[in-house]
Amino acid sequence: MTDEQIDRLFNILMTERRQLEELNIKYQEEIKNLNEKHLIQWQSLQSQKAKEKIKEAEKSDTAKADADTALSQLDTL
Repeated sequence: MTDEQIDRLFNILMTERRQLEELNIKYQEEIKNLNEKHLIQWQSLQSQKAKEKIKEAEKSDTAKADADTALSQLDTL
């Protein structure tokens, strides 16, 4: 390669590098926003699942109390 070709190649590579850096900066904000959005959705889903588990636990506690009540009523007979 001649010196002129090397210089042109170097300039092309530097231009490409600068453009990639600009794209990185541009899309970095979009990626951050998407991550925040998905984090909120994930936390909401986890909260919903926790509420469902609590409801199920309350149902089983009620069922156990009902069973104890029934047993105590049978004992009184």
